[in-house]
Amino acid sequence: MRVPARAGEATEVKIAVARHWPDFKGKVQLNGLNLPPGFGVAATELPADKGEVAVKVMVAANVPPGTYSVVLRGDAQVPFAREANAASKPNIRVADPATPFTVVVAAPAKK
Repeated sequence: MRVPARAGEATEVKIAVARHWPDFKGKVQLNGLNLPPGFGVAATELPADKGEVAVKVMVAANVPPGTYSVVLRGDAQVPFAREANAASKPNIRVADPATPFTVVVAAPAKK
């Protein structure tokens, strides 16, 4: 996915989350992971009943025009037990990176 952005402005990116674990129906916290210099990602929570959320990506005014890769990390509490048919499955923390997306930064708007 290629996302256009302008230096000094923020843009929103629609992020889809696939819950591959049948028992996992909880919320997911999304954060930036090892972002390029001058980039920021607002911590965003994907509610338990949703599969898509808009994430705000901020690009500092001093970021040179170019193409940058951005990675998000999803963090959630997932029910798990070693035995698949266990009666009790306590929640464990799972944090995984998402597929990177590309941000194409243009020069700041002229004033």
